[in-house]
Amino acid sequence: MPEAAAPQPVGLQEAGRGDQPPAPPEDTAEAEAKTFDEAYVKNLRDESAKHRREKKALADRLLDTTVTSTAVDLADPADLLVYVDRAELVGEDGLPDADLILIAMNSLLEKKPHLRSRQPRGSIDQGGRGQEIETFSFNDWLKSASR
Repeated sequence: MPEAAAPQPVGLQEAGRGDQPPAPPEDTAEAEAKTFDEAYVKNLRDESAKHRREKKALADRLLDTTVTSTAVDLADPADLLVYVDRAELVGEDGLPDADLILIAMNSLLEKKPHLRSRQPRGSIDQGGRGQEIETFSFNDWLKSASR
């Protein structure tokens, strides 16, 4: 039994070319119906630009806050943002990465050790604190001297 030829879509049969789709109709009324007026498009673009600026401002604030809370070995954590590119402190997801911030901070401190925090750490007491010191009593001293 002979196989029937596969039916072609109606648009291709009408075009008579079999392998190419028919040319789109050149109806200008239909093309104009799909466009928007200039004021509407300008409004959409302005709104989109405003959202992009707000997003950038929030991302900068988040990075500043993360750097301030992470870069504790620096005297001024803002120095990290001065000496290191912001892109080096952000992960692939666009959010600040604490590990990258620590790596950048340590690298910066190797190059510029004078940026290290000078706040003393640990015990800074003067003298030994191992034994409790007896309080001085003048009466006790006089009693011991009279003996």
